[in-house]
Amino acid sequence: MPDIKTALLNAWAQDEEQIIKEKVMTQPLAHRFKPTNNASRETFTFIKNNPNLKASEIVAHMTKRGFKENSTTSLCTQMVRQGMVSKDTRGGLRVMQAEYAPLKAYKKKDKQVKVEKVKFGKPEEKSAGLAALAPQDKVDTSRSTIVLTRNWTAQGVVDKLSVMQARELYDLLKRIFGG
Repeated sequence: MPDIKTALLNAWAQDEEQIIKEKVMTQPLAHRFKPTNNASRETFTFIKNNPNLKASEIVAHMTKRGFKENSTTSLCTQMVRQGMVSKDTRGGLRVMQAEYAPLKAYKKKDKQVKVEKVKFGKPEEKSAGLAALAPQDKVDTSRSTIVLTRNWTAQGVVDKLSVMQARELYDLLKRIFGG
């Protein structure tokens, strides 16, 4: 058991840490940089103040104000997709909400599937057609296939199970139906 002096010093240190934490939490954070522009907010405000302009006209005006053409074009498209701005039949844009809200980021889709483009028209001269296909010597049996049948019986399903799979099925059915 610590002596009184050590106990008081520990209590004092804890009190000091608590006071420091409270000061840090109550002080507002200072901005480390001053934002120079916000292209999306400015584009939204411009569309709000100038309704029914086409996207190309908006891009031209925003470019004169110092914003990049590609950024403004992209922002107009994103705002239409997210419902902040609507496009009329003539192509004019107008705001659909009273105040600006930050644009939501979309998740990028995984590009795992590679799609090959097929050209129609004249066939390539290099193509030999079916003759170019090499015959397969062996069939790959390492992959298992699943055959779905509509007419099944409980006995047929049980006959195809291993002992371990049958036990798992038994335990699952017991949990479902109680027993």
